[in-house]
Amino acid sequence: MEIRSIDKLESEAQLRDLVREYLSHEISELRAISGLDLNVDELVADTFDHIDEYLPPTGGLHISIDGSDNLQGCVFLKMIRPDACEIKRLYVKPAARGLGLGRKLMESILSHARNLGAAHVLLDTGFYDTAAQGLYRNLGFDQIECYPEGESDPELQPYLLFMQLDL
Repeated sequence: MEIRSIDKLESEAQLRDLVREYLSHEISELRAISGLDLNVDELVADTFDHIDEYLPPTGGLHISIDGSDNLQGCVFLKMIRPDACEIKRLYVKPAARGLGLGRKLMESILSHARNLGAAHVLLDTGFYDTAAQGLYRNLGFDQIECYPEGESDPELQPYLLFMQLDL
């Protein structure tokens, strides 16, 4: 498995499928604890309507790709303030879990954030996603209050945990 930074969107169909898989999983988990039912098609479209925010020079999009050029994971990064980035959509396909890809993607995107000059990296994650929370804590993230520049919808905030890493 190789971790790559994408400078421009080339394999949009594969990435769109991966983002759809991620968002479908998140919506299912969220529905189970909240009763909220979000539209996956709208969320995928919104992601790709704003994809330039996650590409250089002001963002980062890193992927994990296998030897057959199939996407196995992704993570997105965008500047939200002059001193801070936000991480979104860390996802590893279930078949590729247990290989350390989540950590490798995070280490790669954190290096990207440093190169952008960020002093802080912020993220949100669902209360239900204890594996991701463990990874983030292991990387040095601490829990914080909701940050106003974040991408999360206000109706979702009660079900999210907000975290920050000072670089």
